[in-house]
Amino acid sequence: LLNTHTEIHRLSRSFSYFDGRPVAKNYLKDRPRSRVERYKPAQSHQTEFRLQGAPSMDVSAILRNSLRIVVLLLIFSMGSSVSSSAQLTNSRFGLGFNTLLSADNGLGMGFRGRISTPINADLSFGLDAGITGFILGGRDDATWVIDPQVSLIVTLPGVERAPYFLFGLGAMLDPSDSGDTLTGPTLHGGIGWVKPLRESVLFYELNPALVIGREKVSASIPFRIGVIF
Repeated sequence: LLNTHTEIHRLSRSFSYFDGRPVAKNYLKDRPRSRVERYKPAQSHQTEFRLQGAPSMDVSAILRNSLRIVVLLLIFSMGSSVSSSAQLTNSRFGLGFNTLLSADNGLGMGFRGRISTPINADLSFGLDAGITGFILGGRDDATWVIDPQVSLIVTLPGVERAPYFLFGLGAMLDPSDSGDTLTGPTLHGGIGWVKPLRESVLFYELNPALVIGREKVSASIPFRIGVIF
C-alpha cells in the first residue's frame, strides 16, 4: 500500500491541468511542431533586419559633398574665364594677405587670391579663394578653413582712391573635417578701396560673411589687403 501511494504521488507531479484535463508538463514543450509552425517566418525579426540594414541618410556628408561640388564649379568657371584670350587680356589678378575673425575659432591668418573680369566700366565679376589658419592656439590645435567666393563688384569713381562694393555667395569648408569649425554656404557683402600705384593697384577691403550651418548661423569678419596686377 505504501508503494502504491508513492507511485500515485509521483504520477500526479508529472501532470498539470489544462482546461480541466490532465496534461503532461513536458508535452507542450516537447511535442513535434507542425509543418505550418515549422516554416512560419518570424515577421518581427525580418522587420528589425530591414530597419537595421537600411542605409541612413547622413545630412552632414551630403552637405560636405555639395560644397565640394560648388568649389569644383568655381574652379571650372575660373579656368573657363582664363582660357579665353580676350577675357585674359581684360582680367586682373590679385594676391593678398587675409585675416579672419570667426565667432567659433577667434582670429586666423592666411592668404587669398582673386581674379576679376570687367563687365563694363562700373561692374566686374570676381572669383576668389583663400586659406586661413587659426594657429594662435598652437600647431596641434590649429584649424584650417578654405572659403571660395563669387562676387559682383561695383566700383565707384574716385581720383586718388576709388571705393567699391562687393556682394555674393560662397562656402566655408573645413578640409580636415575636425568638426570645430562651422561649415556651410555663405552670404557676404562688404566694402573696399583701390589705390593706383606705379604699375599695380593696392586694395584693402572688409567683407563680412554669414555662415549658414546645419543647426546654427555664425558670422565671420575678414580684413584683406593685397596687390592687383
